[in-house]
Amino acid sequence: MSRQRDILPLPSFALNHFDHSLVSRSISRRLSRKNRTFEWANEGIHTLNRLGCGISKRPLDSSPPCAGTRAAVAHIHHAYASLGPPPDTISPEGALTELLSSAGYYNDSRVDIAPYDKDRVSWPDKGASPIPLASHLDKADCENLANWESFMLRDKTDFRQHLSDSKICKPYCDPSLFASRKTYADFLLRLHQAGMLKFRRASGTQGSLGVFFVKKKDGSLRIIFDTRKLNLRFKDPPKTQLPTASAFSQLECPSDADLFIAGGDIRNAFYGLSVPEDISNMFTLPFITASDLDSSIVDSLPYDSNTLLAPCLTVLPMGWNWALHLCQSFSNPPTS
Repeated sequence: MSRQRDILPLPSFALNHFDHSLVSRSISRRLSRKNRTFEWANEGIHTLNRLGCGISKRPLDSSPPCAGTRAAVAHIHHAYASLGPPPDTISPEGALTELLSSAGYYNDSRVDIAPYDKDRVSWPDKGASPIPLASHLDKADCENLANWESFMLRDKTDFRQHLSDSKICKPYCDPSLFASRKTYADFLLRLHQAGMLKFRRASGTQGSLGVFFVKKKDGSLRIIFDTRKLNLRFKDPPKTQLPTASAFSQLECPSDADLFIAGGDIRNAFYGLSVPEDISNMFTLPFITASDLDSSIVDSLPYDSNTLLAPCLTVLPMGWNWALHLCQSFSNPPTS
């Protein structure tokens, strides 16, 4: 059976081993700079090897690298050598923060953010009945969710520390959606019709969630909730096991056979899973006065028209740090 991965695994760069006392200071500095570049490039090479063929280093008894491998390694070295040293004014933690902020959901420079357009939003169906999340979770996640205040929330000291370290002032909300109370009220009505929303009397600070929209491949708009402020309240979830590029690269079949791969997507998966009512109270959108809501909502609520209400999501908010883990756990049948 032939294998079609001639370029990988890539060989690592060999470091220059020398005695500082036997060379001049200028030569020592030059060789040290080269070694730092080699070490940095080797980190990238090991990552590519791990993703591409499941091992980080090329075996010592491998055959000599082909021309494609040599060209790839030369390109990697040039890329790392040309980048130069990191700025003295930034720490590794600061670099990670900048990287995440430039690529995250909540950056204004994203080209896929779009203003609210009701007709283009990918809405869950009207009259939908989200499935209770806890009904298909494994025992550990079911226990975590049932006792979420103990298992999932940060303690007050930890939360205050995360809050003070955060640069988040308030959740981001799409200006087009909040241009008028009527537009926002109509948006809430549509969420309510899809079984995604409930209302309670407002208390405390303004809602913990923002909301905006991003373009999907088909041109429709995906609803995204800004959960950064909410996520500060919750501990990090367990590691979620998902397929990686490395897993796909290890698929094999005989050279005379065809390999078929199919993909699927559950439409609005997060918004089809309902959460327990008590944790739903944490998922609050910006407040609204009862008199601004549609009569079909107001008539079912035990509040007068002047009451300030907190709309609460009753489903998994896309962007919440526990949402992916719980959704993935739900999709995997519990084992006995």
